Amino acid sequence: MTMIPTESPLLQVAEAAALLNCSPRHIYTLINRGELRHTRIGKYSVRVYRDEIEAIIQQGMPNALAQ
Repeated sequence: MTMIPTESPLLQVAEAAALLNCSPRHIYTLINRGELRHTRIGKYSVRVYRDEIEAIIQQGMPNALAQ
């Protein structure tokens, strides 16, 4: 029997931005700096790993949230 996860391990950029209370552009900045682990789906879609966002929320990451 296969378990279906209730939460996806990947977030859209807008979802990650909403969780961190920042702009989607800032999420892209963190990705471009190499500070946020992500993956590409297809040619244009970017997804951010949920565990990365949860770690920022739990531990705090001052550089990530400084805009």
